[in-house]
Amino acid sequence: MTNKTELLEQLAAKEKEIHRLRELIEAPEHDGLWRPKVGEKYFYVSASGKWEHAPNVSKYIVGTHIYHGNCYQTEKSAEAASPFVSTTLKVCAAALQADPDAGPWSADRGKMLCKIYNTWRSYEANAKTADICMHTYEQADKAADILNAEGV
Repeated sequence: MTNKTELLEQLAAKEKEIHRLRELIEAPEHDGLWRPKVGEKYFYVSASGKWEHAPNVSKYIVGTHIYHGNCYQTEKSAEAASPFVSTTLKVCAAALQADPDAGPWSADRGKMLCKIYNTWRSYEANAKTADICMHTYEQADKAADILNAEGV
């Protein structure tokens, strides 16, 4: 026969699980990035680095900005994103110029770039945290030199 202490422990564990499940049920749902509804205006960062607005004209033709996450609810958000979009594109361009096979982290592709004290440097990507990695330090150093020469 199970004693009361064991039953109370089992009850406490079940109550804890019920509480966890209730929090999951009551938590707001996350649908990913915001996307405009048909006819709703949104902002995006253009290739020139300026932010612009456009209407979402169709539920079928959503445009490349929305597909690539370059879609902002407010002009202020698009303006704030502009320098990050520009830097991200330049980092990708420099990495691929230095290593045409650059890409996501892998066992043989683990060198990344990091900007410290306004200077780009190469680092060992010891975790899968970098969006684009190169194979060798020489390639990563070359990409860092490109970015530093560009004043990125």
